[in-house]
Amino acid sequence: LPKIHHKVKWLNLESPSMARFLFCTNYPNLNGLGLYNLEIEKAKHLFTNETLLFHIFKNQILSLVIHVNQNGYRSDKEEMNTFILTHIITMLINLKYLNFAPSSISYQELSFHYSPPPIFSSNLLELHVSLGNYTDCLYLLDGRFNQLHTLHVNIGTLSSHLEIDNGAAEGQCLIYSYPYTLKEYNNIANNFSGGLFECVREISLFDEQPFEHEFFLLIAESFPLIQKLTLNNLKPQKNKQCPKSKD
Repeated sequence: LPKIHHKVKWLNLESPSMARFLFCTNYPNLNGLGLYNLEIEKAKHLFTNETLLFHIFKNQILSLVIHVNQNGYRSDKEEMNTFILTHIITMLINLKYLNFAPSSISYQELSFHYSPPPIFSSNLLELHVSLGNYTDCLYLLDGRFNQLHTLHVNIGTLSSHLEIDNGAAEGQCLIYSYPYTLKEYNNIANNFSGGLFECVREISLFDEQPFEHEFFLLIAESFPLIQKLTLNNLKPQKNKQCPKSKD
């Protein structure tokens, strides 16, 4: 490699040999990296301000493919993947192509539901990711990547088929901004994932399946200032939370 280092434009490396090849010489024309079989902790450490990778390649890398080894159980796997993605985009300031989901078998799922990271890029053009659910797509398409023209997504979970009304003659598409500033929120179904909607005063609930007790607890938490609720549902609850009468 030292003899041809000035000709190298792309390197594909696996975790065990990564450091040896990356730092054995300088690569003045290197603009693409493929990093494979990284352990989560290794990937987390690699994309921080303290590493050599940051100081050497932060302005140079335009394309990155990264495969993080998802073997083994971790309760915070999605959060760690999201943390790594955030640092990649923050660190590689000229990045135009990022493939964070190169394997269709072992999904590197991301989640923005509980704590959306403050990431922005005006250079990123193409992004490949795996997401926990469809709602996470809205986070990526809210304008934070204002030059993005191609988005490839694997979605881990779609709404249950039980929540789909196959007898309806027409479909519905509801797109909402964040933060949600309207006073009404209509046609909430069982697939509602929660949130905090402090501007909403009126809501309507509709579903072909029954609304259970836990769903109404979620509604109460999500709409703390609600003044009017309209319910359209003909199915009785299966798990009623009624106090037992004394004999």
